[in-house]
Amino acid sequence: MQPVKMVKGESKRLTREHTAYVQWMDTKCVHAVTTAFDPATICEVKRKEKDGTLVNFACPLTVVQYVRRMGSADSFARELRNEKTHSKSGSRK
Repeated sequence: MQPVKMVKGESKRLTREHTAYVQWMDTKCVHAVTTAFDPATICEVKRKEKDGTLVNFACPLTVVQYVRRMGSADSFARELRNEKTHSKSGSRK
């Protein structure tokens, strides 16, 4: 997909056979690939604004299920950064 300016809560999807790519805009752009969930199914999620208020946003089921199972949308990226940090230092905990 071409980089396009998206507003918070907006999503795009591409499908091919049984695989779907979902792009959703939260504070940052979230990307997910799925074979398990319908990319057209949209749920509603609450997000906290800077002033502390909760606002409802549309979110693809693919992202909702990933966060439910993994703990957050960026947990994989965080683990990857941690792994690279440990590899560079030569020590592992």
